[in-house]
Amino acid sequence: MYSPLLNEDLQFVLDEKNVYHFYELTLTAIPVEGTKRASFWVSYYRMTSEGYIVDEGNVISLLKKQGEWKIASID
Repeated sequence: MYSPLLNEDLQFVLDEKNVYHFYELTLTAIPVEGTKRASFWVSYYRMTSEGYIVDEGNVISLLKKQGEWKIASID
């Protein structure tokens, strides 16, 4: 879960108190011709430092800018 390439806006994704297990990636919005957005759902288990296991997920939206897909939001 660590990448030195992440900008400051994405630092909330990183933490050292949890362990993550990603188990599913679902495409939720396919970019059709002429659109500049796509999104997918990432499902994962998160184990806290106290040993609790939580089933969670996030929607990650992508935006095409200057011919490259970039992360627009993580909800």
